[in-house]
Amino acid sequence: MVRFALLSAALVAILPVAFASPVADEATLDKRVTHEGWWMEITYNGITQYGKTRDECEACGEYDIDLSPSLFEGFADLSVGKLEGVEWHFMNKDWSP
Repeated sequence: MVRFALLSAALVAILPVAFASPVADEATLDKRVTHEGWWMEITYNGITQYGKTRDECEACGEYDIDLSPSLFEGFADLSVGKLEGVEWHFMNKDWSP
């Protein structure tokens, strides 16, 4: 399902995201490395934002992402700590907002 969102100046800024880094096998490692620097579409509670992957999150679960504080605050107050029910996917390699 494609979701459209209006991009404000804050969303156009490069907001870093760290993605999970499972190292179960070589194929997983290759996928992880090849997505570094790609944009992600992240949706929570009807709000869609975009962030660019910057590094890996060693402490994250296999499908978790670690958002920068500024990106997280676009969804909820930092005191919430962890968001459940977040949907995310990588955009095409050459895509940018």
